[in-house]
Amino acid sequence: MGAAGSNRPYGVRFWGVATPLLLGSDEPRAPATPTCDRAGPIAYDLPMRRRTMLPAAAAVLALAAPATGAAKSPRLGSGSKTCSPKPGANCAGVKAKGKFKFHGDLSRINLKGARLVDANLSGANLYRANLAGADLRGATIDRADLRGANLSNADLRGAKIRRSDLRNAKLRRADAGPRRTGKKSRTHGSADVPECSTYCEEAQFVDSDLEGAGLPYANLTGANLTGANLTGANVTGANLTGANVTGANLTGANLTSAVFTNATGCLGAGGAQPYGALDGLGCRN
Repeated sequence: MGAAGSNRPYGVRFWGVATPLLLGSDEPRAPATPTCDRAGPIAYDLPMRRRTMLPAAAAVLALAAPATGAAKSPRLGSGSKTCSPKPGANCAGVKAKGKFKFHGDLSRINLKGARLVDANLSGANLYRANLAGADLRGATIDRADLRGANLSNADLRGAKIRRSDLRNAKLRRADAGPRRTGKKSRTHGSADVPECSTYCEEAQFVDSDLEGAGLPYANLTGANLTGANLTGANVTGANLTGANVTGANLTGANLTSAVFTNATGCLGAGGAQPYGALDGLGCRN
């Protein structure tokens, strides 16, 4: 140790190494207190000004440690019939418990005949998903990818399919009409539009198969129906304001009270289309 009266810093020796007590601090420190270690030479216990590094080190170690309780993947369905919703999963016939919410990748999933009432699938990837016969009443499907999806015979009453991509989707005999809830109807122009009509604003139905689909009073404002097959579809009272129906086939479709204000492609759509049915509806070429 330093001699009395010396200008050298007071220090201690750890197993033959001289170490100053200042340790990078300009604050005075108490003299080291020697402690006995039976297994070796004398060690010294240096008091620390702060012990904040201990919690920090513990936090670092906790982050580095492997997770022992990883979150479980969500399950869809109830009772004995459940599945883990993921790309390509077989979830046919499942019945969602409560309002199912999923916004990730469900491409090529099999949801045939599934019950998904009031589900929220906004932003979901449903590319080539099988939703044939699925119950999607009141579902919210905003900005979803439904390209090539099979929605044949699906119940879409009261669904909100806004700004979604349904190119090449199959909606043959799908029911997208008003949801029967007993609520009073409101008036929209000259057409009687129920409160729970399906909303399909700006949806992309390019080349979609909508043969025989039930779309009464549906809101198709700004929808792209280019090349869509609407043969025999029920479009009674539907609002197609600003929609694009270029090349669409409306042969045998029920267009009673449908609104085509500022719609485009009406006069050049589908070789077998009854052009006269669109006269006086505000449609432009």
